[in-house]
Amino acid sequence: LRLPILFQCTFPFAVANPFTTKDSRVPVEMWFGRQWQRDAILDPSGTTLIYGGRQLGKTALLRNIEYQYHNPKAGVIVLWIDLKAKEMGMSRSPADIWLIIAHGLERADIVRPQTYQPDMIVKQIQDWLNLHPQRRILLLLDEADEFLYLDATTDDKTCRGFQTVTALKKIMETTHLRFKVVFAGLHQVQRIA
Repeated sequence: LRLPILFQCTFPFAVANPFTTKDSRVPVEMWFGRQWQRDAILDPSGTTLIYGGRQLGKTALLRNIEYQYHNPKAGVIVLWIDLKAKEMGMSRSPADIWLIIAHGLERADIVRPQTYQPDMIVKQIQDWLNLHPQRRILLLLDEADEFLYLDATTDDKTCRGFQTVTALKKIMETTHLRFKVVFAGLHQVQRIA
């Protein structure tokens, strides 16, 4: 009898907003109707570029995929990397992506510690994938605009652009898309698409 009276008196002054988040980790309940987007990213031959304006949920989508599908015991590694936070394309060159990838995969025991050469990183990734046909690595590179812009510029030695992206694409091809890279960002990612 007292509980209904308490609720009647206090509800007008209570506030709850389940849709406010403090970071890009969004509750599972908020993902209703976006399964097709996750499927497109998870599909080995699906999309590799995600672009759109600010605050449209690109990072939240990538983090949700990492949270739900990262399963090292089953041989599925999902690695989300914020390239802007790593200063890729700003104070670091596109070639430094190999160090960031190595550091991320080192925690999953795919790349040995202190491996810095791109060809050694690629070999270790291929060796890990070849141990079992179900193994897979999904690399989610968020805030990729500056990285892609800098990588698109031509190299003085080879007079070609997209050196790093081409190397990542080559790994995808040689592993039969069991290693997949997804770039997410704003207008530079859209322009490259």
